[in-house]
Amino acid sequence: MERPLWRNKAANLISYLAKIEAAKTGESRKIMANLRRGLADPANTAVMAPYLARWIQSEGEWQRFCYYAGAALFALHPVAAQSGNFGNHLALLPRHTPSLDDDVTRLVETGRDALYGPVQRWVRRLKAADVPVNYPDLICDMIAWGHPSRFVQRAWLLAYFSVINGGQFSPEINSLLIGGNHV
Repeated sequence: MERPLWRNKAANLISYLAKIEAAKTGESRKIMANLRRGLADPANTAVMAPYLARWIQSEGEWQRFCYYAGAALFALHPVAAQSGNFGNHLALLPRHTPSLDDDVTRLVETGRDALYGPVQRWVRRLKAADVPVNYPDLICDMIAWGHPSRFVQRAWLLAYFSVINGGQFSPEINSLLIGGNHV
């Protein structure tokens, strides 16, 4: 499946979840709580399946994991941005420090199979700072994370450091952006 199709499916899924969350009924609260139960292990949480299976029927294992993870993360922090990538959102966190910059750099150096834990921790930080997240793009970016060109990682770095440094990059970040050893 190509990225635009992933994006449409992810956008429809998040729109569906946003309607459930906005209802604020007893049933909608139960659904959101069940989705949050998937935060620990989205791939193995049967309680999420009744709400997500119809959206994610013919996907491969990794894609299915990313949709389930995105749904669990949305249930944790249901404040959705309409634009921007995860790097843009991280740049909106308060207290920009070199250690925060290092943490972002480590995030984009994370391998695909280890990505979910750090992303979940970042979403918790974004929630604490009341920064919205573009969940459809996050889902698509997670799906594409293992692409050999590492275009997602470059996009996140570029978005983050463009805001933080006003377009000025350190030699280390320049190396990562133009195809250095890691990103």
